[in-house]
Amino acid sequence: MFGQLLQPVLNRVYPAGIEEIRVNIQKERRIIDVLAPVIQQHRMVVSNEVIRKDYREAERDPEKGHIRSLMFQASRITVERGSLQADDRLDALALAVQFFTEQAAQDQHRMAKQRKDEIFDWELEAFLDTTGSQIDALVMGQRPQFSRRSYGGVRQRLEGVQ
Repeated sequence: MFGQLLQPVLNRVYPAGIEEIRVNIQKERRIIDVLAPVIQQHRMVVSNEVIRKDYREAERDPEKGHIRSLMFQASRITVERGSLQADDRLDALALAVQFFTEQAAQDQHRMAKQRKDEIFDWELEAFLDTTGSQIDALVMGQRPQFSRRSYGGVRQRLEGVQ
């Protein structure tokens, strides 16, 4: 319901879609499961300016400002339910990291398929090469250099192959 109410307001400012995310596991565990691998593998970079701004905002309210600090939340989260009074910023970071992790995985699958297709094209070209020298290059793991020449040195044009 909230998404339906927010959509027209959002469209007035900037036309964008809203994607709902449904989860059925404990919030703290989900956040840790997403962020821990990225942080432990040193794959997340946080700008110094973001940390400074976070600290300055926390200092404005000395009593409770630190509770809303991203760095405070990140350094004190545990898998225990309710381990943080506020986990809004850390949750937003976890959602962003999860989104980009999924996108990177899709890119890897797409690139792997592209590479398979490229190797298949090489194999087809090597098969159609009448000199036979390109099959040797493929077997040795090298990229074939197609000359399109036959044994007599005559250039050939293969049908359907550019």
